[in-house]
Amino acid sequence: MFFWQTSCVYSIESIQKNLKGIVENIRSYKRYLIINVLLPSFLLFSLYASLDNILQNHSINKDYDKVHDSQYNFQSSKLTIYQKAMDVNNPVTRKYALQLAKNNPGSYNFKQVFSIYDDLINNWNYVNDPISMDLVSKASFSIDVGLTGDCDDYAITMASLIECIGGRTRIISATNGNSGHAYAEVHVGDQKKKQELIQFLNKRYGRFYKNKIAVHFSLDDVGDYWLNLDWTAKHPGGKYYKSDHETIYYPTQNYYVMTK
Repeated sequence: MFFWQTSCVYSIESIQKNLKGIVENIRSYKRYLIINVLLPSFLLFSLYASLDNILQNHSINKDYDKVHDSQYNFQSSKLTIYQKAMDVNNPVTRKYALQLAKNNPGSYNFKQVFSIYDDLINNWNYVNDPISMDLVSKASFSIDVGLTGDCDDYAITMASLIECIGGRTRIISATNGNSGHAYAEVHVGDQKKKQELIQFLNKRYGRFYKNKIAVHFSLDDVGDYWLNLDWTAKHPGGKYYKSDHETIYYPTQNYYVMTK
């Protein structure tokens, strides 16, 4: 009887030891799996995901850079074209500007500007560029061919003649869907100058209309007003061309601004 009890105790202790050993082995195996299988797999997956994200972002950024560089190159190229076209020092351009301004002698003034405007708006001959080509003529060329060309040429000629007599101008290149347009603006100044100019314009051009004419300006980043000189209206300050994107070029100051 005693021997049987001792044997039972030894058997139980042996089973317990075996079970403990099995548990330890299981724990060791779990640690092995975690350290040698699961953890490396997790790290490898994380690394793959990170690399994939980096590559995707690089691809997106690369595509964005291509678009941005393309836009930058286009705008810069057009600025250079406008600068060359505004040949203010050309004798033909200079002579024509002086002939138009001489009836209002003295320092630069808006009577001189509107003499230029009236001449161009009444005598310009609109002719399109060749199909699939956007040509920009020098102001002197447009004058030589009898004030002829498209909206780019008109804007260039208007801006050049005003710059010849001491004014400040800029050229707006605007798009609306697949359609494009260009027009010039002349610098006016602050709110007081704007109101004075509205009164003057109504005296000069108001007699052709039943009511006071609507004068359209744009406002720049420093708070100065610019008067619209687009050829689509019969008086300075006509309605602006409706656009979904605009780039403002300052050819004589060598920079441009994308507005929308």
